Amino acid sequence: MSMRMKWLIGLFQTSIGKKLVMALTGLFMSGFMMCVHLTLNLLMLKGEEWYNTPVEFMAKVPGLIVVECVLAAIFLGHVFTGLWLQWENYQTAPAGYVQRRAAGGRTLGSATMLYTALFLLVFLLLHIMSFRYGDRPAGYYRMVLSAFANPGMVFLYVLAAIALCIHLSHGVQSSFQTLGLSHPNYTPFIKLIGFLVALSMMGFALVAGWSFARGGL
Repeated sequence: MSMRMKWLIGLFQTSIGKKLVMALTGLFMSGFMMCVHLTLNLLMLKGEEWYNTPVEFMAKVPGLIVVECVLAAIFLGHVFTGLWLQWENYQTAPAGYVQRRAAGGRTLGSATMLYTALFLLVFLLLHIMSFRYGDRPAGYYRMVLSAFANPGMVFLYVLAAIALCIHLSHGVQSSFQTLGLSHPNYTPFIKLIGFLVALSMMGFALVAGWSFARGGL
């Protein structure tokens, strides 16, 4: 094993190493969700051809399964590392520390990171089963409309969008701080970016509600 590999493994075993993994994977997924996934979803509002054309193109990209596996590995790495850090914090925290910390000036996002993450993990599995491997004899656009004709499905997606918004309201800002980008001069700008990225996730709820209003047509 090379010295560089040993150094990377040693770094990951430290708390700061795990936090760096959390920050980098979190920022990557946030960018992917906003720039790729949300952008494609919003094309639903433009019409069937606008949505089907890019989605069908992406579905036929050679090596798509490799890309999906990489995305899955990044997501699972983020979740696994987050749970590991939570466990380490729980193990090393003095008695009563967690309760005192929760009573402090924490935000909704920071106080619920674990819970929103676990909910989103379960939701992602349902999302993949419903849309990645769902039946689409009439095309992707009509598959989405048909799925969101179900009010239960719409409620679930709106709830997931809210959970993602809350999660990122703290996650984005925290990731920048972990990477050392914390300074009085640009911290307000970083907070604004985190807020806008988090708020943009409500676009998923918008698409679900709009599709439901279409009545599956």
